[in-house]
Amino acid sequence: MRAMDRFTQDLIDSLTKLLSQPGQDTLTALQICAPVLITNLQAVKARAVDRREVEAQLDTALKDWLAKHPQPDEAQQALLEALHRDVLGREPDEIALKEASA
Repeated sequence: MRAMDRFTQDLIDSLTKLLSQPGQDTLTALQICAPVLITNLQAVKARAVDRREVEAQLDTALKDWLAKHPQPDEAQQALLEALHRDVLGREPDEIALKEASA
């Protein structure tokens, strides 16, 4: 699942590139760029969405829809698996573990 905008991706790429070249030049660049990086990281944090909240909302919405529009058990299971696998990016083993603990 990819939920990052271009700004966030560019910021991560820039930081990764900068930090992958340790040394005095990196420290100097970080000192110079720190105010801008802090501002940009704060903007990313302010716009970020907690994946757990989105996951719970999607799961609840799908279960509500299924309650109003009953489907065969196999179809319901397939829809829930598709949601978790294709939309939320979780593997079937992760889904089974979470549902077993619920």
